[in-house]
This record gives sequence, structure tokens and C-alpha cells, in this order.
Amino acid sequence: MKHLFILSLGAILFTSCGNSEKPEAEQKDTAQITVAKDSSAPALDTAQIIRSIDDYRMSTEKTTSGMKALSVDTKNLREKIKQKWSRIEFYSNDNGLMRVRAYPHEQITKRNEEFYFMNNNPVLAIVQDQGGGEGREGDEKENFSKMYYYHEGKLLKEVNTSSEKEYSIRNSESEELFQEAMEYMEIFNANKGK
Repeated sequence: MKHLFILSLGAILFTSCGNSEKPEAEQKDTAQITVAKDSSAPALDTAQIIRSIDDYRMSTEKTTSGMKALSVDTKNLREKIKQKWSRIEFYSNDNGLMRVRAYPHEQITKRNEEFYFMNNNPVLAIVQDQGGGEGREGDEKENFSKMYYYHEGKLLKEVNTSSEKEYSIRNSESEELFQEAMEYMEIFNANKGK
């Protein structure tokens, strides 16, 4: 009797566990989701995107070298920006913001940062630890300490030639620079008509 009860209980459990089929409507939804994931866009050609961004950087440097920049003094900006930078220059054309250069307080550091925008979206952040100051257009990539390439709001590639040791969370500097670029876009928009 005990054995018959245990066998019956086991059979009931086995059939109930194996019979967890979804209703027909739910099965169709799952299939559609799977198909949608399988038909996603082709993989990015990262090397091609980076070449395009590098070409854009060089072209933008040539275009902006004779252009009058919108120069913003940092004294009325957020505290962290005030502490880091003495002034920020914005270069734009009819299509929007193209380039931002942030100049340090020379008595504190030589580090400067540059940001490049395509269609008002950050595509490149450059850090030059030893600065370069005025007139450093045309610098080769090897002269930059760090470069962060972005595509559709996400880090695409990091190039780090700096000997500086990093103790931060992986990608935290790239994320911080991206947020900084977005903040500069807001500063530019607030100041462009003045």
C-alpha cells in the first residue's frame, strides 16, 4: 500500500511537472520575440566607425581652426566644472555642436579634454594629461593620453596610452566623460544665443 501511494504520488508529480506547456497565445508571443532577436541588425564594423570618427576629428579641427569659438567662463557653472576648468570653448555650425575644448587652470594642472559631436551626439572624448593648450590642432592619436570612442551613446572603444595607473571601476572614466559631454551640450545650448 505504501509503495502504491508513493508510485501514484510520483506519477502525479511527474505528469504535472512535464505538462507545463504554455497556452497557445503565449507560445506565439515567445516565438515572435525569438524571431525579433534573431533578425537583429548586423554586427557593427567597429574599425570602420572608428576610422570615420578619426576622419571627422581631423576635418573638424581644420574647420574650427579659423572659426570663432563661443567661449564660456566657468565661474557661473557647477562647482566641479569650476574647479577643473578655467574656460570652455564651443565650436558649432548650422548642423549643431561639433567640438568642445576645456582648458584647465594652468596653476593646477596641464590636463585638458576635448569632445567631438556628430549630429549633436558625443562620438569622441580625448584626454591629454600633459595638455597642449592653444594651437594643438592636427595632433596625432599617439599624442593623446586617452581616447574614448562612442557610438549611439555607448562606449565603442578605449585607447589608453597613459602610464597613469587606474584604480577606478572599469569604464567609469568613459561614462563620466560621456556625461560631461552631455552637460557641455546643455551649457552650449544655454549660452549660444548670448
